[in-house]
Amino acid sequence: EGGGRIAYCNLRFARLLDYASPAEIIAATANAFDLIVLEERQEAVEAVRTAIATGGVSHLPFHLLKRDGSQCLVEISCSP
Repeated sequence: EGGGRIAYCNLRFARLLDYASPAEIIAATANAFDLIVLEERQEAVEAVRTAIATGGVSHLPFHLLKRDGSQCLVEISCSP
């Protein structure tokens, strides 16, 4: 529904990726999938599609890109 746009994030998530505030990361990120390293992005898209289609929940490890381009490993959970 949101087209990958970040509607909400908390301060801890913003700071994890080296942003000063949730508003800053929301403004800087056109699509939430852009935060996932390119090599894992398609897998993340498929995981979200599967969760939406099946009503299931995904708990998968992905590497996110920090503001400076470095990476951090997180577990992403999603449900419809």
